Amino acid sequence: MALIDIGVSGLRVQQTALSVTGQNITNASTPGYSRQRVEVVPQNAGTEGSRFRGAGARVTDIARLTDQYVVSQVRSDESLRSELSTLAEQISAIDGVVFADNGGLDAEFGRFFSALNDANASPASTPQRQLLLEAADSLSSRFASLNDQLNSALRGAGEQMRSEVSQLNELAEGVAALNRRIAQLNGETLSGATNQLLDQRDELLRAMSQAVALKVVPQNDGTVSVFVGKGQPLVLGSGSASLAVGPNQTLLLQGDNGQRLEVTDAITGGTLGASLKFAGGVLTDTQQRLGQLAQNFAVRFNEVHERGLNLEGEVGQPFFADINSPDNIRGRVSRDDLQGGPSGIVRVEVSDPAAVPLSDYRLDFSELGNGTFSVRRLSDQALVMQGRYAGSEQTLAFDGLEVTLESGDFLAGQQYRLSPLRQGANDLALAVTAVGEIALGSPAVTTTSLSNSGSGELRVLEVNDIQNPLFAGDPLAANGLRPPLLLSFTAPDRFDVLDNSDPTAPAQLDPPIRSQRYAPGLSQSLNLGQPGSTRVYGDRNGAGDPVPTEVVGSVDASLGNGYASQLLQIADGSGDPLKTQTVTLQAGASAAASAERLDRLDGVAATAVTDAFLEDLSLGPNDAGPDLYLAGVVFEDVESLESLATRINQNPDAEQAGLRAVVEGDRLRVTQVAGQDLNIQVTGPRGSGLFVSNGDDARVALDGGGGGTPATLAGTRDLRAGVDFSAGGPYTLNVTASGASAQVILDENFQTADEIAFEIEAQLTAALGPNRVQVGIDGNGALTFTTTATGSGANLLLTPGGSVGTALGLATTAASGADEYQTTTVGGQLSLLLDEGLALTAEPGGPFANLPSVFAGDLGLTVALTGRPQAGDQFSIDFTSQGILDNRTGTELAALQDEALVGDPPGTVSEAFAALVQNVGAVASQTAVDLEAAESLLAQSEARLASISGVNLDEEAANLIRHEQAYNASAQVISVARDIFNTLFNAVS
Repeated sequence: MALIDIGVSGLRVQQTALSVTGQNITNASTPGYSRQRVEVVPQNAGTEGSRFRGAGARVTDIARLTDQYVVSQVRSDESLRSELSTLAEQISAIDGVVFADNGGLDAEFGRFFSALNDANASPASTPQRQLLLEAADSLSSRFASLNDQLNSALRGAGEQMRSEVSQLNELAEGVAALNRRIAQLNGETLSGATNQLLDQRDELLRAMSQAVALKVVPQNDGTVSVFVGKGQPLVLGSGSASLAVGPNQTLLLQGDNGQRLEVTDAITGGTLGASLKFAGGVLTDTQQRLGQLAQNFAVRFNEVHERGLNLEGEVGQPFFADINSPDNIRGRVSRDDLQGGPSGIVRVEVSDPAAVPLSDYRLDFSELGNGTFSVRRLSDQALVMQGRYAGSEQTLAFDGLEVTLESGDFLAGQQYRLSPLRQGANDLALAVTAVGEIALGSPAVTTTSLSNSGSGELRVLEVNDIQNPLFAGDPLAANGLRPPLLLSFTAPDRFDVLDNSDPTAPAQLDPPIRSQRYAPGLSQSLNLGQPGSTRVYGDRNGAGDPVPTEVVGSVDASLGNGYASQLLQIADGSGDPLKTQTVTLQAGASAAASAERLDRLDGVAATAVTDAFLEDLSLGPNDAGPDLYLAGVVFEDVESLESLATRINQNPDAEQAGLRAVVEGDRLRVTQVAGQDLNIQVTGPRGSGLFVSNGDDARVALDGGGGGTPATLAGTRDLRAGVDFSAGGPYTLNVTASGASAQVILDENFQTADEIAFEIEAQLTAALGPNRVQVGIDGNGALTFTTTATGSGANLLLTPGGSVGTALGLATTAASGADEYQTTTVGGQLSLLLDEGLALTAEPGGPFANLPSVFAGDLGLTVALTGRPQAGDQFSIDFTSQGILDNRTGTELAALQDEALVGDPPGTVSEAFAALVQNVGAVASQTAVDLEAAESLLAQSEARLASISGVNLDEEAANLIRHEQAYNASAQVISVARDIFNTLFNAVS
């Protein structure tokens, strides 16, 4: 019986083995089938007498041959290949759009600027302007078309995501159902009962991995848990969660409790990860780059066009539509949450397109419900703004944007997606509708004075700001600019900007712009004040009016300009003390010296000028005028202020000293153009003189004073007892007076001092003429000699001969007269031009006493000056309504083709679009390379899994023969056992 049992067990084992082998062969082509193998062990051995005997064999399990590590690797590689394959397909859809050669955006820009150049060549040509309009409309349409195609690709990605999510949810439910059945069968301990279910589950998991990257965790009961993203559960045992597509291609995971969790940023891999990467990556980046290009170009083109002049002689209007139209500023906002319900209104205005980064933003209201909010930039997850909404309109400014929260309800947990650039390509909409509205001309024109003696030339480069007060009111009014301007050169390197409303009497602007510097011979752009800059003047009286000069003077006081030392600080508004520039102006320093120091500061342009006003000229006896010294240059016998102005302006020494003069009514303005202190001296006959003022409240009288003092010499001996010169001799005295010489001979006995004085004066009068030298006796009885001439031209030289000097108490002695004059010093005015954002603070007491007067520094236009102007040259700037033959603004517009205005670092429109195309092409190329590598990895992992789980028909055929032979052998054992049993039975019966 034991032998029969052994044979029967062998039959059973080989029968099972043959069945399993047949199953393997039959399912060799079944997808996902894992090869099975019979696990055989010996039966428990029995005893026969004192010996053990065999009990045959038995099947313990029908094993499923697999390796879960390799299976997991296949899923991972499948997920990567599926992601890259889908991404490559999606990118190719937009790659062809942006790479279009003939219909591409770069070609449209080329046609547009070509049409603009043709219109500039014939600015009065209506057909050329019409072609420009058509090219602009085509450019606008191309932007819109590109954006439509990108939006279509975005919608396609969204639809694909919804389809993928639906399939993924079904697969997750299938895995959960299989988990439930596998757990039940494992509880029944049926050998091999779950093999088919496990194969089915692996196939479902592999299908899921094609949609998203998975993490599969086996459990002790044979089930598996499936996680996605950063550990979010999709399948737990017999239960499954579900994914859903939310607003703006976000992904939400919903569990059994109904709560939804956004997992967009966590999902990777598979077709779902590809769609997210495409929609939130290259597609969004392309849309944002396209929107950035459109917005920057529209705004910059409008800035220039609005400064131009159209065919109707009117200032230009926007060429392209306002990028911040009501529809646009609301269309940049969408809800990111699923709460529904009431909502406040959010508006997004692009205030500075060049400063807006390539990113969307998310506005989150706190779950606490207290109005607390935050704004996060999604490109780098940086927190850019946070605050609390108080229930009324509130504006947030950041990254070149102004986000306004209008009155309304903002509930706890509400989320808003802010997309300033994504639909920006639609912002390049054409605003002009007629050829006459195209502004190619410039509203400003220059005229060179016919009397100019220099070679200077002036032309308007551009009108920077048509809203500048210079262009206030109706530009076609009779006065043109408000006011028309005159550049008047006070020196070859200095000019004033004047009000030319009355060309016969140009006047200073209010406030004045004076002594602007120019380097002769160079071509220079003169902004006449930078946009956003401020001009600061000294303000001595605190009334807010710029005071042009400081006059300090007294005929007998020490001279100086009267300025005390002063500490100045230039701050940039940041509050950072390290960025504050400090300088101290020295006491008594001229305005020119102070300007030189201030001009070294960053963002500061300092100029100086000195004005002195001469008035109320009076003449002495016989209408003799005073002699006037201006900065060391002498003007004798000034008879009138008008003639003095001519003499100053025609005097080479005065020009070298930087002096200019102009008659203003009944007074004369004398200007030192560089701001040096101006010293003024007056001498001359008594009764002559004038007044010097600063044009305001400081006024000093300077009188001639009679011309000065004579030359005087006196002896040292008392001669009242007389002197006897009758013996010996002759005795001589040589006298030189004011350049004339004579010899006096003494040969008498003089009884008194008066006799001596009378004789000497008589001989000098006879030799030199009357009123040349007066001789007298002083209170000590000594001789005195005095010239009748006075001032520095009077001189006297006495040379006594022999013993005469001793007898008369005289030695060889010389004397000179002295000029008598009155003097004053006029100090200059400082003016500073500060860059935008800079502010000046000053201690009281110096050139900027009290609070400085601050004025806008920008006149709204830029002019170019070339050549070498001369003092007295003038150039006028006025408004013109004759824009029909003018292309200056059109030339500026054409120059935008080469202006770096888009991106970081900035590039031209062509460079910006090339960067956009290059970005898409680079992603497409890299994706193709990565896909090739991923397919190779998947093929390797699949081959490895096939070597473990796949059915080899040759091997299974061999197994079939082997098991058949074993089966037959087991049958033979039974037959032999039966024969033995029959033999034994017959033997004992």
